Amino acid sequence: MKIWTRVISIILALSLTAMPLLGCGGKGTRYTVTPSQGANVTFESISIRFSPNAVDTDSPGSISVVRRPPRLVDGLNRQERRALSSVCKFVGDVYNVDIGSPLKEPAEVIIAYSPRDIPSGFSEDDLYLAHYVDGHWHLVPGTVDQSARTVTAHLSHFSPVTLIVAVGGLIGIGTVMVISSLLTQPAFSNTAHHYLTPKASNIQRAVNSGQFTVNPSGRELSVRNVNMQAESRSRLTRPKMGSEMLDNPRGMCEDFANLFGSLLIAAGYPVRLVGGNATYTLPGERVSGGHAWVEVLIDGKLYYVDTFDPRKVTLIPIEEARRSLELKPGIMWGKTADGKPIRSRPYDEFWPLLGQWKLQRTSVSMDHSIPDMALNRIVPQKPTWELTRVGGHQLKWTYDGSDYWFKSLGQRVNLRPTSTIEESAEACTIHGGGNLHIASLPTVLNFVLRMGRGETKRIDDININYEDVVEMKIVDNATATITVTADIKGTYLSTREVRNPSTGVTERVQLERSFTEYAMIIYKAERQK
Repeated sequence: MKIWTRVISIILALSLTAMPLLGCGGKGTRYTVTPSQGANVTFESISIRFSPNAVDTDSPGSISVVRRPPRLVDGLNRQERRALSSVCKFVGDVYNVDIGSPLKEPAEVIIAYSPRDIPSGFSEDDLYLAHYVDGHWHLVPGTVDQSARTVTAHLSHFSPVTLIVAVGGLIGIGTVMVISSLLTQPAFSNTAHHYLTPKASNIQRAVNSGQFTVNPSGRELSVRNVNMQAESRSRLTRPKMGSEMLDNPRGMCEDFANLFGSLLIAAGYPVRLVGGNATYTLPGERVSGGHAWVEVLIDGKLYYVDTFDPRKVTLIPIEEARRSLELKPGIMWGKTADGKPIRSRPYDEFWPLLGQWKLQRTSVSMDHSIPDMALNRIVPQKPTWELTRVGGHQLKWTYDGSDYWFKSLGQRVNLRPTSTIEESAEACTIHGGGNLHIASLPTVLNFVLRMGRGETKRIDDININYEDVVEMKIVDNATATITVTADIKGTYLSTREVRNPSTGVTERVQLERSFTEYAMIIYKAERQK
């Protein structure tokens, strides 16, 4: 019997723990709203003004403090809950507001705050009023008065209400206010790629059946028989995945970015999703705020995918979009065609050029003819090229793991600093150079280089100075051309056999020679997954 009593006690305790945590703190105030006068109510930091005629009959109400309010992270998975908790936090108490009758007119709610209550890393500009409806917290459009240290908003019905700080903001579109893209915030920097679903069955079917079409000449993307609609939401919740959007195409910028990002990746296009700010000009107003968008490389050109009006999704050349929309990118992320994640990182406008490429040497032009056996030892036929960004700005390339475009035969190469001309998102030019000293050539190269020069027995002590220009240009979605041009100057010691005319004896002598060489090497580059 004692065991069953204990079991029942545990079950009751667990049941109470699982109940909604909306218990009030035991202190509060009561009031009555009348049709003739309305009511002005103040309790601790919250004030509510009910206008006359807000109710039809005298309506009693109360305000109290919620001891354990619902969390801000309802509806998110564990990783997202942990992430969102860093960008959304309560400020001050949560109040439970009751009113006995439906409101005919919204009530004005004013909540005061103290700067001491704002967590580190946030500002007063990040303050919003929020209320809890249908199991989720929703942001409410309002006004922050930093001089009075209050936030004012209007509510048509009441439930738990509080202030929160939320990194990001509200964007006005006409008369609708929506929460800015959570994908643009640092909290989602490690999870944003999860919402791209290029391998989902419905995404694959849309691409393979031709339901999804890409029309770069008409600057348009389309998905047949899908009625896409913009849908504002103030609820703090995760974005929708690309596959979810294809089945239910209603959402916001981050949702449409996930949809078209997934479709374009599945169709084989290099894609990055970008989080940042954009500015749109609407009749009578300019709208600026947090935004998520798609950038895609099509036929060697980079486009911005404009989903502001989802009824007509357009392609805008990236330079035009950066200028007209005042794009301010912050982070970028994506996936490869085979579904490998490209995790969030600081945005780089030259992302189509970055990464690893496999080269195939297609031509070599030089002032002097060099046998292939020697040339291939110095300039490989199929090297690997990788372009990266260092120091936040400088472009750096490696060639088969080296910082130069040739094999140095084991000798040390002293490089001069490179400078970069960044022409566009589809092309770049890198200037560099250096010098090296080769004490003696390998025997096989000595043999090859003196073929046809009977008097030359050995070439040693080679000093080389060179200046080079490396140009990279995107050709299409998977290939590029890389052209290396080099001006080379140097000296070497040539050991020769010379017949002494006075004695008739053949003698070996060393002569110093100088040389110049101009070389152009062209590669076809294929993007590595």
